[in-house]
Amino acid sequence: MRHVLAVLTVANILNYLDRKLVEAVRPSIAAAWSLNEFQSGLLVAAFVVGYAVFSPVVGWCGGRFSQRRTMALGIGVWSLGTIATGLAGGMASFAFWRIVVGVGEAIFATISVSYLRDSLGDAQAVNRAFSIFYGAIPVGSALGYVVGGFVAAHSNWQNAFFLGGIPGLLICGLVLALPPATYGRPAAPSASDDGGVFEERLRPLLTNPGYVGAVVGYVANTFALQGIAANIVSHGLHLGFAQESIAAAFGGTLVVSGFVGTLGGGALCSRVTRAASSVEGGMLAFCGVTALLAAPILAVALSVSDRTVFIALCFVAELLIFAGTAPINS
Repeated sequence: MRHVLAVLTVANILNYLDRKLVEAVRPSIAAAWSLNEFQSGLLVAAFVVGYAVFSPVVGWCGGRFSQRRTMALGIGVWSLGTIATGLAGGMASFAFWRIVVGVGEAIFATISVSYLRDSLGDAQAVNRAFSIFYGAIPVGSALGYVVGGFVAAHSNWQNAFFLGGIPGLLICGLVLALPPATYGRPAAPSASDDGGVFEERLRPLLTNPGYVGAVVGYVANTFALQGIAANIVSHGLHLGFAQESIAAAFGGTLVVSGFVGTLGGGALCSRVTRAASSVEGGMLAFCGVTALLAAPILAVALSVSDRTVFIALCFVAELLIFAGTAPINS
């Protein structure tokens, strides 16, 4: 299981590295193509279109095809899409390839989670594994900022996408070589049952207040974090940072706080919910409390003019934000 978790965690690091490259080089793209804030923001949002639209499709396909092959397909699609992004000659082609990247990452993100779950089964074991797997979020995101900012400062922004996309192609073989996961995996429904099965499985989810609340909360969390990620480099420039400096400073803050927050939050959540009457309910409460504590700290961080205070407050807020990552996915 350690080998499986290691391979998927490395793949997830590359997942978030490629995802954050656009935010890191956004000012360079805007300057090269004479884009305003709204136009360059659309380039960031294009990824979400492919990711959000395709995720339910992948969920439907998840029980019908080989998980390992599907994950490898997703990695290959997003990696090729990332490389192609560097070849884009304008907004339309850039947005198209970022949508393709979103499709590939939706495939991997959806199937990798079910694959890990099917390999473990127990909620506490899944939570511990997810603490490591989702530790890739801050690591990969930070690398995206650092790599993108460095390359844009010393070369051109296109090279950042070439550098980000190639490693994903190399890891596809490792994913294909993983053992099959069979524990707890439901049998694929027959073709004759498809219409009824979808409705039967969807209705209990939509009428489950815990599930609906978790999804709504995660949407709000992602909305906030994606907005901040898209504008953090531009905000740093307004505070007096150089593009490479703010990318490195925020990236370094992100990797430390995110990794500690994800691992520490998962471990702390497991401890405080061990004796709870409902482990799942305790996990949801933990996520709500940490998010509630993070929001005002982050608001103050974005309103101060001192660069040191800004980075310090971001660090504290990120610790709290990432603390709920493993529990909410568990």
